[in-house]
This record gives sequence, structure tokens and C-alpha cells, in this order.
Amino acid sequence: MASATVVELKTEENRMKYLLPLLALCAAPAAAAEVACSITAGDQTIEGPCAFAAKKDGSFTAALKGGTSVGGANQVMLDLSGARPHLSASGADGAKLDWGDARRDPVDKACWVSLSARVCAREVAAVAGTTAGGPAPTASAGDRPLNVDFTGRCHMDACTWYRQSQPWQVGEGSAAVPGRVMAVMQTTAQTGHPTGDYPDSAPADAKWRPPVEARYFCSMKRPAFQSEVGSWTVLPLPQVFGATETITAAYLHVCHPDVAGGDPYDLPGTLGYTAGGDVMGVTYPDLDALLR
Repeated sequence: MASATVVELKTEENRMKYLLPLLALCAAPAAAAEVACSITAGDQTIEGPCAFAAKKDGSFTAALKGGTSVGGANQVMLDLSGARPHLSASGADGAKLDWGDARRDPVDKACWVSLSARVCAREVAAVAGTTAGGPAPTASAGDRPLNVDFTGRCHMDACTWYRQSQPWQVGEGSAAVPGRVMAVMQTTAQTGHPTGDYPDSAPADAKWRPPVEARYFCSMKRPAFQSEVGSWTVLPLPQVFGATETITAAYLHVCHPDVAGGDPYDLPGTLGYTAGGDVMGVTYPDLDALLR
């Protein structure tokens, strides 16, 4: 069995790998730039402009503008100086809030998630360029239409939505790790629902991100998804956690489209997955390593 490593942001190289999309928002490491923030704390979600400033190690501060606040905080901080990413916040009165250890959302790379909060920061131009409502975007890969809509996750008064094309096979597994490498064009959108009344489908005014090609390894032995940097992370199916619900829903729609509408928490066990929770967060640097 191939050796695997658990993703830990202990080195400068790993910190930079995970923070490059956010660092690109700043003209200089210490400069503040206006970004579009979406912050959820407890049962509150707020979306609006933030003053964003990143440090050399990739840590950042995002301060809400216009006198707004969420969960008693008007400024949030991501700290990457320790062994694990950590989210905290402060209020206008100087009160400090500890939002706990965080991890990067495996699907929406602009977001960091802890047990207490979700913090997303996006380039304003990128948000303005998304599609609001209307027909599904058309993918560039073979002009594949995005015609499969489904819910990624609804939680803490917010929902993540998917639109995918029909998947196509781009590779095979190995004798040691059987499976199929599948590609799909997909886009996501996030919507807020302060009353906790979640709709069955994405609202007409949902703002969809530009479609991208995503890859999944459909395998009963080592189910996995590919990150934007090319590594592969194994899903601990049949176990599904809050942090993996969204990516599990996407995986099931690609690998098991005929039954993917079922409960993502129950379906993997019904399908016969046995990888187990001991592989939570295990990543392989490339496809060759995943298949050994």
C-alpha cells in the first residue's frame, strides 16, 4: 500500500499552497484590499465588503465595512503560524472570540470552516463576474452543458448548491486499487437563509461561480477527489461528517448518478463502501501514488 500523508499546514510551502488564491487578492503581502466576504457565525450570516490584509506566512485579517458585524464580531482572523489553521474574531468593543481550529473547504477554496464559523473571502471582480440566475452556464470542455443540479449542503442558515455536467471517464485505476478516474464540469453557489427554511433547489438569484473541470476517483477501495493543486484526498466512506458532506454529495453524483439523490449519510454504506473513518484527511501527491 502506498504511503500517505495527512495534510498539515506546518511548513511555509504548505501554507502558501493553501493560501495562494487569497494572497492573490492583495497587491502586497501587508496591503489591505477590498474583497467580498461571506461570514457565518452561529445562526447569523452576513455578506458584504471587507478590508482584507494578508501576512507573509499566509495568515490574514478581514474587517467588515460599513459598521456591520456578525456573531458580535466585525473583524475575523485566520492564523497559520501554529500547527493548525485557527479562526478568531474581535468585536467593536475589543472583545475577543475564539472560533476554533479551521480547515479549508475542499470544494470552495475561498472559504475556511471551523465548528463555530465559516469565513469566505473573494476577489470583488470574481464575484461580479458570476452568473445570477438564468440558464445553467455552458462548460468549455466539449461544450458540455451543466444540467445536473443538486444540493451540496444546507447548514447554519446557508446552502451550497452544485451544477454539474454529465461526467466522462479520463482514466483507469490499477490492479491494486481498482476504479475509474472521472471528470466533470461543475460550478457552485452559496445562498443565505436566515430563517433556516431551506429550499429544495437553488434560488433563481443564486450567484454561480465560473465552471471548472473537477476530477474524482470512483473506487470502492479508495474513493477520492482531486484538489486544485493536483493532489488526491480520500473520502472516509461510508462515514460522512459535516466537513465532508458537500464533497461527498458531489462524488456520489459523479460516481453513482443513478442513485445519488439519496441521503449522502446513508447511501455510501448502502452501496458497500468500507474505507472507514481512519482515512479522514489522507492525501496522495498525485494519481500514481493514489493507485499504488
